[in-house]
Amino acid sequence: MKKQTKIPPIRFFMTGGTIDSKFDPLTREVKPYSRSIIPNYVKRLKLPNKTTFMTICMKDSRDLNNDDLEKLTMEIEKSRSPYVIVTHGTYTIAQTAKKLEKNDALSAKTIMLVGAMKPLKSRGSDGGFNLRQAISKVCTLKPGIYILVKKKFLSKKEAGRLH
Repeated sequence: MKKQTKIPPIRFFMTGGTIDSKFDPLTREVKPYSRSIIPNYVKRLKLPNKTTFMTICMKDSRDLNNDDLEKLTMEIEKSRSPYVIVTHGTYTIAQTAKKLEKNDALSAKTIMLVGAMKPLKSRGSDGGFNLRQAISKVCTLKPGIYILVKKKFLSKKEAGRLH
């Protein structure tokens, strides 16, 4: 009989950002949903991994404050999963990566920050690709902080120049 290998769980934290937003044609702005659509999207993928979700906040990343980032950091620390995906806005994704990288308590975790240039439900969005790519890679990478936007992995320097 074949030995079953345990598939590691993935913990998702949602902070809002374009990936988890909708376009408002009246104001011509992208606004985060009041409730994240990420859990439903991921559940439809029918992954073999156990997935759990926590909403930290639903904000444009330019509106994230120290309390939001402290809560995110604390919840990642408390998470029993070594594999973490954070959905995040692209404007400040590099700054959040730098902040998380400074926390030694997170050094044993593989943390993937994922953003999108267009809302997940929008035609031509890179959000779905980015999420699927993050899910497929997070359990195979060495512990560290990674950024995935525009269908590719970016350095903090590259991510800081997205806008």
